[in-house]
Amino acid sequence: MKKEKVKKPFYKKWWVWLLAVIIIATVASGGDDEDKAGGEEPAEDVAGDNKEESGDDTIGIGTPLDVKGVVFTINEVTTSSNIGGDFGQDAKGEFLIIDVTVENDKDEAITVDSSFFKLQVDGVEYDADGTAAIYANENAQFFLESVNPGLSLTGKVPFDAPEGLDISSAQIQVQTGFFGTETGLINLQ
Repeated sequence: MKKEKVKKPFYKKWWVWLLAVIIIATVASGGDDEDKAGGEEPAEDVAGDNKEESGDDTIGIGTPLDVKGVVFTINEVTTSSNIGGDFGQDAKGEFLIIDVTVENDKDEAITVDSSFFKLQVDGVEYDADGTAAIYANENAQFFLESVNPGLSLTGKVPFDAPEGLDISSAQIQVQTGFFGTETGLINLQ
C-alpha cells in the first residue's frame, strides 16, 4: 500500500511567511518612497540641492540636511566608555554618541530607527549599536519609532568604535527607510 504525500496548507510554507515579513517591513518604512511624479533623484543630488540652498559647501553639525522630506540635524557629538551606568552597557572601544533630530516634512508618517545611521571614517563603515541606543535614550527611542508629518524626534545614536578614533574626516550617512534608497551625508566637523 502506498502512502500519499500530504500537502502543507499554503500558510505553513516558508515563502508565505517571508513574503509577509517583507510586506510588513515595507509598510512600516512608509511604503512607497518614490516621488509621486515618478522616479527618485540620486542621493548625491539631494545633498547637493541642500548645499546650494544653505550657501555652504559642507553639511555639518547644526546644519539641517533634507533627504526627500526627512530633515536630519546633528546637534552634538560626544564620547563615553559606558552608556546607562552600572546596569547599562560598556563600549568595546569607545562610544561615539551622535545627538540627532529627525523631522518629518513628508505628508505621511515615517519610521525612525538607529540602524538608519552609519558612521563612515576613511572608507570604514560602523553600524550604530542598537542595544546601547536603548540606554542612551531615556525619553525618545530610536527603535522603530513612528514620526507623523510635521513632527520631529530627537535622540542619541551610539557607535562603538575604536578608542581615540580620529573623526576629523568622519561622516554620518543617514537614510529615510529600511532599504536605504534615499541617503545623505553629514560631516562631523
